[in-house]
Amino acid sequence: MCYLISVAVASTALDVRAHFHAFDLEATDTANPTVRKALGPGLGLDVTWHGCSCALQAPGARHDEAELRRRYMNKGWTAAKIDRAIASVSRSRAHAPRPARERFLDALTALCRSGATVRLVSHAYTGRFDQEAFDLAPPARIALSMLPRAPFVEDTVLTIEPQD
Repeated sequence: MCYLISVAVASTALDVRAHFHAFDLEATDTANPTVRKALGPGLGLDVTWHGCSCALQAPGARHDEAELRRRYMNKGWTAAKIDRAIASVSRSRAHAPRPARERFLDALTALCRSGATVRLVSHAYTGRFDQEAFDLAPPARIALSMLPRAPFVEDTVLTIEPQD
């Protein structure tokens, strides 16, 4: 199981991919058709840190080395590739000024305060990110001020309300 958080951003002139990259996060086009359809208008991006969004999902979520090895083994990676990935994660953690979730929240906050409309979906995938179909709960809204204290509600399109 691996989390992926997909974000739709509308009503902004910002280069959203570069915006997330500035916070040391990867942002690629949303791969899952269920999510693309649910997010609606705007640029749909899968936002990750080292290939998944597990570290972005909940306060304090962080993979230890054993968990990372298990996850990479489940993907069918070779031992050498796993070792390189673990070393990369370790280097990133050593150089990261703050945990990935905090940087993700800062990126979302800056987008909202710039006037952008931001919606997101978090899903715990058991299969391929680009193929897994799943049902979504009714849409919900969350206040920007609540983001730091709560995990993202899974399988729900959340619209972040910038007014606090």
